Amino acid sequence: MKRSKTSGFYEPGSIIKQELEKKGMKQVELADITNILPPIINEIISGKRAMTPNITIRICLALGLDPFEIGRAYSDFAIKEELTKFMVHINKNEY
Repeated sequence: MKRSKTSGFYEPGSIIKQELEKKGMKQVELADITNILPPIINEIISGKRAMTPNITIRICLALGLDPFEIGRAYSDFAIKEELTKFMVHINKNEY
């Protein structure tokens, strides 16, 4: 799984990507099962798009993952990323 270089937390997309690889599934298959557009799946996996609760549940049900685990991973990751940005600004005396 991919950890963020700045936060050290696992990115939710990397958890999904690892599960797809374990199951031998392609992103387009996940898109078909979840009725989520393939570009959205790709953006989530690549860390370019946040996951809504609805999308989290649909992906987790399709992959047999715990939606609360993925939700916590996303929340931890997002908070840590924002905290890192905030601390950079504090160190530059921008706040």
